[in-house]
Amino acid sequence: MMERKESKYLLHINQLQNLFTHLQADYDILEIGNIREFTYKNIYFDTADLFFYHQHLQQNKNRTKVRTRKYVDSHLDFVEYKQKMKSIIKKERVSIGEEQFGQLTPETVEFLQKCFAKYYHLKEDFTLQPMLGNTYKRITLCHKTKKERVTVDTQINYEDISNT
Repeated sequence: MMERKESKYLLHINQLQNLFTHLQADYDILEIGNIREFTYKNIYFDTADLFFYHQHLQQNKNRTKVRTRKYVDSHLDFVEYKQKMKSIIKKERVSIGEEQFGQLTPETVEFLQKCFAKYYHLKEDFTLQPMLGNTYKRITLCHKTKKERVTVDTQINYEDISNT
């Protein structure tokens, strides 16, 4: 599901049981190694002038996210480039070593610049720096017959890691 449509909703924790009850006939809970609730860690990157953040604030139809993501329970780490184009999200990623989480190497910067050029048709060098970290728990529900999923994120914590 590297290309998809997304809809996001904010629910009170007390509404989750009703959601799960309503969806249980059509969805299975993703389970890997007896784990159903997975821990995610992200570090988001931006330019010094907050180019990606301002795209989001201005609700641009085309906007970008760059992050390192750690799938804690699976011991997998990636640099991810997410591009929203109208209502479609396209995600590209490259695997990195655990020690590279929160960092961009020359190889991952090259990957990100290729992604940026692909979606913006610009050959532009940009310097990215870590700005925001977050961690959360995620439950993933997979539709039994359709290529569709519902994710439920809880225990969301943010940390400003910028140098500003």
